Amino acid sequence: MALADLAAIRSKARKLSQTPSDDMLTDQQLDNYINTFLLYNFPSELRLFSTRRLLNFYTQPGQDVYKTLTDPALVNDPLFNFQNIYITTHPQVYMAGVAAYFTQYRDIFYGLWPQTNAIVNTGQQGNGTTGPFTGVIPAFTPAPAFPIANNPNITKKSVNFNCLDANGTAMILVDYPVDNVLGALGELGVPQTIPSPFGQINYQSGAYSVTFPFATATAVSGSPNPLWVEYLPFIAGKPTTMLFYNNEFTLRPVPNQVYQIQLEVDVRPTALLNPADVPQLEQWWQYIAYGAAMLIVEDRVDDVTQAKLAVGMRKEFNNVNRTSLIQTANMSTKTVFNTPMRNGNWNGYNWPM
Repeated sequence: MALADLAAIRSKARKLSQTPSDDMLTDQQLDNYINTFLLYNFPSELRLFSTRRLLNFYTQPGQDVYKTLTDPALVNDPLFNFQNIYITTHPQVYMAGVAAYFTQYRDIFYGLWPQTNAIVNTGQQGNGTTGPFTGVIPAFTPAPAFPIANNPNITKKSVNFNCLDANGTAMILVDYPVDNVLGALGELGVPQTIPSPFGQINYQSGAYSVTFPFATATAVSGSPNPLWVEYLPFIAGKPTTMLFYNNEFTLRPVPNQVYQIQLEVDVRPTALLNPADVPQLEQWWQYIAYGAAMLIVEDRVDDVTQAKLAVGMRKEFNNVNRTSLIQTANMSTKTVFNTPMRNGNWNGYNWPM
C-alpha cells in the first residue's frame, strides 16, 4: 500500500519544488510550509463533506452569549479555540433536540428579540462623595416581576450606572461579567474583576454597590443629581433562536437551565507533526505536497516552476473534491418525482396527489 504520511508528503514536496537537500530546506522549514498549506490554504480552497462535523455544547443558566474559550484549563471544552478550529457553521440548529431558528443577521435576530433597555432612577442622589452607593435595583424589590427561581434576570454586559460629577460630566460604570451571578463594575474599556474598586452587580438579585472614580455633584433643591442604572432585563426560558455573529453564539430566550445545543460545522484539518502522521483522508497527501511546493516556489519568486506545478495541483484538487461533489449530488432537492411516497405523503411533505 502506498504511503501517505508526512514523510511521503515531504519527499514529494521536495521533488516538486526542486529542493532535494536538507541543506537547502530543513525538514522543520518544510513542515512549516506543509502545515501552513494544510491549516490555512486547504480549508479556504476546499469545503469537503468529510470535514463536516457536529458541534455539541451546553448552555448555562443566565448566560446568553457563547464564544471561543482561550483558557488552557478548558482545552477539552467544545468551544475551546472555536474560532480557529471551526471554519464555518451551518444550520440546522437543534436545542434540546428541537429544531431552532438560526440567523447570521443582527437586524433579524433583534427584530425578533428587541433589546429594550430599562432605564431606572435608583432613588439615590449625588452627595459630594464617590460613594459607595448600595441598594437593589427597584424593579427587583421585593422580588422579580417574573418569578423564575434561581435564574438571573439581568443580561450580562448590559448594565451601566451613571451620575454627574462636579463639572456636570456623566461618569459611567459598566459591568464586566465574572460568573453567572456577579459582574464587576468598571470604567469603559478597563475590564475589572471582583473585588473591583468600582463595585459590583448581582445579576440575579439586582443588588449593587457603586463607587465612582470622582466625587459626585451634590444634589440640591432644583438641581437633582440622580444615580441612574440602565440594563436589559429578560425572562429566562428554553432557547428557540440563535444568532451567529462575530464568532459568538447568542441565544434567546436566555437559558433558564442547561440545554444541549447542536449544529453542523466545518472543521479545520489537523496539523501533521510527526513523520508517521497521516492526513484525515490519505487521499489528500499528494494535494498537500503540491500545495506546500507551491508555497516554497512562491517564496522564491519562481514563476516558471509555479506555472508548471499549477497543472498538477489542479488535477489533485479535482481528485480530492470529487468525493464531496458526488456526495452532494446524492442530496438533491426533494420533489414529488424523486421522493418515495409513505403513508399517503412523500416523506412528510404533504404535496397534493
